[in-house]
Amino acid sequence: MYSIILGELRTGRRLVAVPVAAADWSISAGGAGSISASIPLTAAEFQRLERTVSPAPAGVVRWRPGRGQRSDIRVATEPTRVFMAVVAGERVIEAGPVWQRSMDRASGRLEVRATGLRAAFDHRLLLSHQIAWGTAGAVASSSLSWSGLSLGTIAKRLVQAALAHTGGDLPIVLPPDEAGGHERTYPGSDLATVEQRLRELSEVQGGPEVAFDPRMTADRMGIEWVMRVGTAADPTLHQAGIDWALDTSAPRGSVADFSVTEDASSAAVRAFAKGSGTDEATLISRPATRPDLIAAGYPLLESARSYSSVIEQATIDGHAAADLEGNDRPWQTWSLRVHADERVGQYRPGDWWSIRVGEDMVLLDPGMYRTRLASMKGSVGSAFVDLSMVPTEVAG
Repeated sequence: MYSIILGELRTGRRLVAVPVAAADWSISAGGAGSISASIPLTAAEFQRLERTVSPAPAGVVRWRPGRGQRSDIRVATEPTRVFMAVVAGERVIEAGPVWQRSMDRASGRLEVRATGLRAAFDHRLLLSHQIAWGTAGAVASSSLSWSGLSLGTIAKRLVQAALAHTGGDLPIVLPPDEAGGHERTYPGSDLATVEQRLRELSEVQGGPEVAFDPRMTADRMGIEWVMRVGTAADPTLHQAGIDWALDTSAPRGSVADFSVTEDASSAAVRAFAKGSGTDEATLISRPATRPDLIAAGYPLLESARSYSSVIEQATIDGHAAADLEGNDRPWQTWSLRVHADERVGQYRPGDWWSIRVGEDMVLLDPGMYRTRLASMKGSVGSAFVDLSMVPTEVAG
C-alpha cells in the first residue's frame, strides 16, 4: 500500500523510489511528522553486478556492483539535501528533510530518518534577507514588522521571509492574503526561529493553526508542500464537507481497538502569561480564571507560561486566555486502531470525525461523539492505522 521515495528538498523533484524492509510514519496537528525507513542494501535490487575486464595484459574478468539508479544510495539519502516521503497510491502522507541515517554491517540495512517539512523552520532564524551581514550590529538593529493583516497572513509572511534568503527556497504553495487588524514586530536581536514565531501565533486566543501538507506536483515528477493557515473566521484546519465516520460498537466494523486516556497533569483554573521585560517592568497578563469551577468544588490550580517576544497587554492577555481554554479540564484522548483503507492519506490531523460509542466504555456514555484527529501513524506492511483523537463534543 505504501511506497518510500527520495528527492531534492529545495526543488521537490523526485529522485528515486526505494524498496524498504520496514518503514514507519506519523503525522500530528501543529507539528512535524516523522518517517523512518530501513533499506536492505544486501537485497538483490541493490546488488546487481556488471562484468568488467581489467586492462591488458591481465585481461582478468571481474564483477562489481552496477551503477544503475539505485547504486548510489549514499547520495540519494544525504541528510538535509534530500527529502523522504511516504506515499499511499498517489497521496503523499508525509514528506520532509532527511536528518539522520545509520548503517549496520551485520544486518546490511541502512536506517534513514526524516521529519515533516515544518521541522526545517526550527533551523531558520526570522531575519530580513536585506541585512548588511558584514556590518557589526546590523542583525541586532534589524527587525521585521507587519500590520493590517490576519494572524494567518502574518504566519505566511514569516515563511516568506525565510524563503527569501539565499538557499532558503523551498517548493511551498502559499495561501492567499487575508486582511485583518493584527500587527507584529520581530526584532532581529531575538534570533528567534521561524517555527517559534509560528507556534506563538497559533497559541494566542483565536490564533490560526498552521500546516504544511505535501502533495504530488501536477506532472507527478515531484512533491510540493501546501501551506494551510486558519482564517479569522475559522482558525482551525479541517476538511471541507461532512465528518469522517466510525462506529466503535459494531462487532465486525473497521475499528480493531479502542482506548480512552484522561490526563489532568496540566489542568488549571487560573492562568497567567509572561511577556517581555525584566523585574517590575515584566509584562504580565491579567489572570484568566474559571470561578465556576471553584464554585463547583474544584481546587485552585494555576499555570504560568512565558512568551518573551510579546510587548502588548492585549496579546499577553490573549495567551493566558488561550492557555486556560485548553487546560481548564483534563485532556481526554482516544486511541483507535482502524483498518487501513483507501481513505488513508485523505484524512489529515485536524479533521472532524463522528464516532459512535457503545456501552462498553466506562469513562464514556454511549452515544455519538464529534472529535478531531490529533495524530496518526502507520507502518509499511501493516493492515492498520493508529488514530489519536481529542474529543470535544457529544453529538447526542
